[in-house]
This record gives sequence, C-alpha cells and structure tokens, in this order.
Amino acid sequence: ADWNRNVMDTVFHRGETLSFQDQELALDRHGRAEPVWMNLDYSRVVDEDGRAAGVIAIVVETTAKVRAERQLRGERERLKQMFNMAPGFTALLEGPDHRFVMANRAYLDLVGGRDVVGKTVAEALPEVSDQGFVELLDKVASSRESFVGRAVPVRLHRNGAKDEERFVDFVYQPMIGTDGEVTGIFIEGYDVTEHKRSEAL
Repeated sequence: ADWNRNVMDTVFHRGETLSFQDQELALDRHGRAEPVWMNLDYSRVVDEDGRAAGVIAIVVETTAKVRAERQLRGERERLKQMFNMAPGFTALLEGPDHRFVMANRAYLDLVGGRDVVGKTVAEALPEVSDQGFVELLDKVASSRESFVGRAVPVRLHRNGAKDEERFVDFVYQPMIGTDGEVTGIFIEGYDVTEHKRSEAL
C-alpha cells in the first residue's frame, strides 16, 4: 500500500514518471510472502481534456534472471576461493594483450607480491617480455595448442631486488569460448627452484 501510495502521489498528482530496474518486492504467493524482482515503469494517463485520469504500470518480472545472476556470482566466488587456495600458482589472462583477470596467492608470491590484476603481462611483468614469454602466449593463442614447460628458467624482479632467477614447471592452456574463439589463457604451475638447486648440488 505504501508503494502504491507513493506511485499515485508522484505520477498521478505531480505528473512525474517512475522507473525501477530489478526492484525487490514481497508478494503474497502460495499462502506466504515471497521475494520477487520486477522492472516497473509508471506514467500518467490523461483524458480528452488533458486532466489526470489514471496511472499506467508496465510490469515485467525479472525474478528468474536475478536469481540466476546471484547464483552465478556465488559460483564465481566459490571458484575464486578454490583458485586462491590451489597449492601451485595459477592465473587467468584474457584478450589479445593477455590481461590478468585473476592471479592466486602463489602466483603473486612468485612475482614478488606485485599487483598484476587488470594489467597486461607486458605492463605487470616487463622483465618477462624480454625473455620471450609474451611471444609464447601469442603462439598459444594463435595455435590454440597448450604449451608445457619443465624447469624453465625465468628472471623476475622480486622484493625490490635485482632480477632473481627462478625455475618453474608450467602450462599455458588456451581457453576456448562457445563461439570457438580463444578468449584467454589459463596459467598453472609450480615453482621448482629449490628442487632444481638441490639437483645441482
């Protein structure tokens, strides 16, 4: 009743319009109040003399869409938590310029705690561009074939110090969209530096 009273005051009496997207309301359904979501548009209707005669309401229920979006957000959050707890380093790149969308704690530790998400590989890790890793990402994207590296040496800026050589096992896995196009590259691997050094000793 309060909702409709506000609609009448605003639209019928003052001649304004109201529009709401995915507005949550409680409706009596199946004998109990249930939350629903609606797109609501209200405007005044006038008679032949131009006087206010009523209010027209255009109502589209969006409950299924809102619930699906919330479920998807929940699934993404759970995936992100699992992604972050992975024992090895993982990262997700998107687009032709290989922009970081996600990177877990192990990956950030590997690169010295640098903030990489939202940046391209070349921007976030300029030293790896000089070592051929961006060209390798380009090749994986164009060929649509995975690349597996074993104990690959990589020089990284870590903790503000000079370049430090690390050894990594890693996979560059192309991500294929529903249209068959490459949407990004998934990176997964392990820092095997200590193992490599033990072997050398």
